[in-house]
Amino acid sequence: MRLLPLLCLLLSFALPAHAKVPPKNKRGPRDMLLVAGGDVAYPRGWMDALVERRKEAMFEQVRGFAKAAELAFVNLESPYSDKAFKIRKTYQVVTPPHRLDYVLSGGFNLFSLANNHMADAGEEGIADTLALLEKKREGNKHLWWAGAGRTVKEAWKPRVFTVPGKKLKVAFHAFGYAGSKLVPVPSEAQAIELVTTWSKKVDISIVSIHHGTEYRHVPAKEKAAMYRRFVEAGADVLLGHHPHVVQGVERYKNGIIFHSLGNFSFASKTVRHKKTGAKLYSMLPLVYIKDAKVERVEIVPLYANNAESWKLNGKTLRPVDFTPQVLHGDFATAMLSELKEWTDQIPGIASEAAAALTIQGERGVVQVRK
Repeated sequence: MRLLPLLCLLLSFALPAHAKVPPKNKRGPRDMLLVAGGDVAYPRGWMDALVERRKEAMFEQVRGFAKAAELAFVNLESPYSDKAFKIRKTYQVVTPPHRLDYVLSGGFNLFSLANNHMADAGEEGIADTLALLEKKREGNKHLWWAGAGRTVKEAWKPRVFTVPGKKLKVAFHAFGYAGSKLVPVPSEAQAIELVTTWSKKVDISIVSIHHGTEYRHVPAKEKAAMYRRFVEAGADVLLGHHPHVVQGVERYKNGIIFHSLGNFSFASKTVRHKKTGAKLYSMLPLVYIKDAKVERVEIVPLYANNAESWKLNGKTLRPVDFTPQVLHGDFATAMLSELKEWTDQIPGIASEAAAALTIQGERGVVQVRK
């Protein structure tokens, strides 16, 4: 084995020194680390050869963060199925089932299924995805998901569980727009009612929402207001995704809103962002929970452009297929500075909430509670 790949693999399992959270085995019974990536998809037929060339290596730069956390989230932006496409659309996304193993190898264990591609292989594709996850859970009890079901009743049920080894009960909700009754939507009153009800029964409420305008770094006023309503209903952490690019981070009341996490590991070579002038950045928030309350957030800046190099101050960062790259130096500063600008532009954000996001070295930091 060549020395450089071995060194990269070893480094990927080390939590960066900047993170001040105690090691997993030394955290208190009411303490936890949640990490959150954005959209993950490996559509069959688009980039098959490149995906199969990278496999588990797609997560080499972020695996250490996921392994260090009790909960590590991503949005599974497709059904995992061999079934035929059932919905006519410009971009059809269905992922071969074996590629779920690549995501699991990255250390991720909390999944949203509520997105605009989950019904691309019809109800059979949804059923295949659920069956696959259930099979994987037989060998890994630390695996949870929400946002789709074989029936409407099942689809709307949150995933409620106790974090293994902790005295922390979690309710995880996932909402999105799939054009299927088997995927719950955030705009129905039932969504707010569910979060309100379950937030009173658990210690931590996590809400995932797939919504927004693609390739826009500033959310619409109505979307920003909707996300705040979920926090008002009891959500401690709101994980937004769908725009394919990052949007601002908002401390709201006692919760934290990620208006869009952006793409994380997405098998495409898109240049659609050029029409809006968007940047294909991503981020991996580290959400530190202390005594069953969100205490602070560290944001790890990432580059998720699979097609173009980034040239900055005489340096060049080259793309690595479908691999979220951790940013350092000038690249980290540039991305975080723009994230702060987009945070300031969130419609209706309070001035103190905008100021809560600070840049500390190569991380964005939000202190939620003292």
